Amino acid sequence: MTKPIWDSLKLLAPAHNGRGITYVVNNDDLFDLRSTSTDQAAEVLTLVDSPANLDHHVGVCIYHSTAETGGQMLFHAGRSHCSFIPTIDRRSLSGAPALTDMAWYLNALVPHLLALGLASYEARDLAD
Repeated sequence: MTKPIWDSLKLLAPAHNGRGITYVVNNDDLFDLRSTSTDQAAEVLTLVDSPANLDHHVGVCIYHSTAETGGQMLFHAGRSHCSFIPTIDRRSLSGAPALTDMAWYLNALVPHLLALGLASYEARDLAD
């Protein structure tokens, strides 16, 4: 992981209510989410980006403050794949509100993920 994605999408707790940063380092197969204060952002980024955690899934809840939406970004072991689940004020299609506006999220994420080495992507949504 490199800085571009963190420059565009700010770290934040799931409810974006000032509770801090939510993250996971899955080094025990339990996917225990942890939270810490926002003043610990540098330490969290160092932890999830550590070479020692390259073989583990790591993730953070991210938030686009201008668009007021975000979700859970999970980088899979080896960092060649990642997943994003829009869980914070999900943007829906205006003509089909049960479905996610995938184009908006792809436009917001893909350029930054290319800098991380993204070679392809797959998008999928299920109606609420």
